[in-house]
Amino acid sequence: MSQIDPYLAKVSGRIVRMFQRYAQNINPEDVEFLTFISGRLERSNIKDPRAVPYSELYKHIKEGIREYLRQRESQMRPKK
Repeated sequence: MSQIDPYLAKVSGRIVRMFQRYAQNINPEDVEFLTFISGRLERSNIKDPRAVPYSELYKHIKEGIREYLRQRESQMRPKK
């Protein structure tokens, strides 16, 4: 996806807000986060988020949030 799909941004934001307890450090409007989620959906062969049932999109975005947070956490840890 060359541009971020507005529908994907809206749904991702909604899901981030649902998981504020552990996703509180994610800005749902952050281009880096949305690009990450878009790329993850592409790797799952989801080309058009609107063509996927919400429940499936929800599952992929939720897993993407967890993966994104793990990557950020590992990048923020000081190297020994």
